[in-house]
Amino acid sequence: MTGGIAFLSLAIISTGSTAPGNYNVNVTATSGTVSHFVFVSITVTDPSVGGTTIAVDKLRLLLPYLTLLTPITAFIGLLVGFARKKEATRQQQENTWSEQACQ
Repeated sequence: MTGGIAFLSLAIISTGSTAPGNYNVNVTATSGTVSHFVFVSITVTDPSVGGTTIAVDKLRLLLPYLTLLTPITAFIGLLVGFARKKEATRQQQENTWSEQACQ
């Protein structure tokens, strides 16, 4: 095939002992009698300072706070419910007094 388009996925994984610097890599792809060449320049930098990278479980980090926050939220909900019931009772009493005063 002449003039076609090809796609390539290339993963290069280095170890922690790979020296920082620039590396030139020659990639060759051959299919039958046809070969393709590409030169790739790779730059290896120093690893990050401060140790290794670890995965973080965000829910596990929040769990102590959620454990504390749940009863507090429930308590506030009870207070709001009690206050609304008290206000409704007060308004009902006022309406009853108003009706009695009008008679």
